[in-house]
Amino acid sequence: DVHSFPTRRSSDLGLHVFNSYFAFPNPFTKKIEILVQNNSSELPEVYVLNTFGVRVADLEMVKMPDEGFKAIWGGTANNGLNSAEGIYFVVIKTQHETKVIQIVKSN
Repeated sequence: DVHSFPTRRSSDLGLHVFNSYFAFPNPFTKKIEILVQNNSSELPEVYVLNTFGVRVADLEMVKMPDEGFKAIWGGTANNGLNSAEGIYFVVIKTQHETKVIQIVKSN
C-alpha cells in the first residue's frame, strides 16, 4: 500500500499491527513527521527509499506517551548530504507487517 497524508488506514489482511500511520506535512520542505499508532510495543523499523529503491535514510522511532511512535526526517541522507527534491517512500516495518507512505520533498 502506498499512502500519503491524510490517509489513515488499518491493515486489511493478516495481523493488525498498525492502527494508523501517516506523514505530515506532505509535500514538505524542511522536515516531515512520521506517526505510527500500533497494537504492539514492538519498535517499528523506519527508513526512506528513493524512487530507485535505494535506502537513503534510516529514521529513529521514538516512543510517544500515547503508545504511538514518531520519527522526523529533515531530508538528510545517511551520507550526511541533503536529499534532492522529489518523491520518496517511507517504509514502516515490524516483524509481521510492512507499510509504505509516499512523500514528496520540495525545496
